[in-house]
Amino acid sequence: MKKNARPLPNVIKEMADFVIKLVFSKGIVRKQWTEKVEFEAQYKNLVDNIFKVDAIINADNERVEHEVDYRMPIYGHRLINNLTLDSFTFRSTIRYTVIMAISIFIALMFDFDKAYWIPLSTHTILLGSTTLQSFERAGARGIGTILGVLVLSLILLSVPPIPVAIILLAVAAGFTEMLVGANYSIAVIFITIQVLLLNGLASQHLSIQVAFPRIIDVIVGIVIAVVCLLFIGKKTASSMLPNTLADVTRNEAVVFHYLFSSNKYASVEHEKNEMLKLSVKLNNMIQVYNSANGELFSNKNAIQYYYPSIYALEEINFIFRRALSNEQRYHISDETMAQYLLIFENIAKHFERGTNIQVQEIPMLPQYTYIKNALEHIQSNCINARKNVSLLHPTN
Repeated sequence: MKKNARPLPNVIKEMADFVIKLVFSKGIVRKQWTEKVEFEAQYKNLVDNIFKVDAIINADNERVEHEVDYRMPIYGHRLINNLTLDSFTFRSTIRYTVIMAISIFIALMFDFDKAYWIPLSTHTILLGSTTLQSFERAGARGIGTILGVLVLSLILLSVPPIPVAIILLAVAAGFTEMLVGANYSIAVIFITIQVLLLNGLASQHLSIQVAFPRIIDVIVGIVIAVVCLLFIGKKTASSMLPNTLADVTRNEAVVFHYLFSSNKYASVEHEKNEMLKLSVKLNNMIQVYNSANGELFSNKNAIQYYYPSIYALEEINFIFRRALSNEQRYHISDETMAQYLLIFENIAKHFERGTNIQVQEIPMLPQYTYIKNALEHIQSNCINARKNVSLLHPTN
């Protein structure tokens, strides 16, 4: 047994064994745990999860169908919700399209020998998830191509026969597949050898002369990608981040009202649409934050100031999803609802405009105290961070 590790109480072991047997019975046995369970507070989350598994296994078909219908991904709706300039994915797609169009135009306009290598190199660099990663890929592709040409030059000095060249091609392809995911810089060396050998064998002209156009075309593609990244949307993510957090906060306020308002208006279709919108906005928020962190000229301290708030907003979304599956959830009065909605809006305005925010006392929310705690953490983070870091936009 590991140091400081303690065995589970017997009653929890029995519960786990009971649920495991239900799982392996494949629906033949339907029986719920009915015995009283006494345990220390530190095991509460574990016991709660065991009870959830027990409830899911014994759920009736109607409930299962409802859960499946609710959780089924709606890819068409996700695509439509991303067709807006507020979506970082959409903006990135537009930027990629513009840069690739420029690369293709230059490749065809100046009649390069292997014109397709130019946009291919540009595309490879744009695959980086952030600007910094794209620049790293640019350096790796340039250096790897030159080293690959040098290695191939040494190989071709011995004038290898066609069968040997084919074997070398296969070996280079194998190393490419092994290394491309682990170390792109080294993989580019073997990619270059592979491409040039294939090109030489196909043209029946296995000579180092085919390598020089490769170097020129790759460098041109790299220059196009780097220059365009420096001028097109160089600070797009960092400028979007405050408004993105404000959008998520307001959307969570809408879902909060739907879940806990005393004026109930249950609707499965409404649930799916609102949670889908929130899911899209949360994914967009994470993408914007990660991209802003990887921008060349962004204020990293100002961006990292947002992280605790992003984490808290994700935590609130997680609690919302749990609350949706609880049909007996607690509903709050209109006065308490107004206080919560005011706090959500104050936080959103702070993100959006950089205005001062005051910590307000948040009423208790029975069953879901994590929401109250998360909002308190966001308020505290907003106040503390303003003392140490300049915001990404000027204060009004």
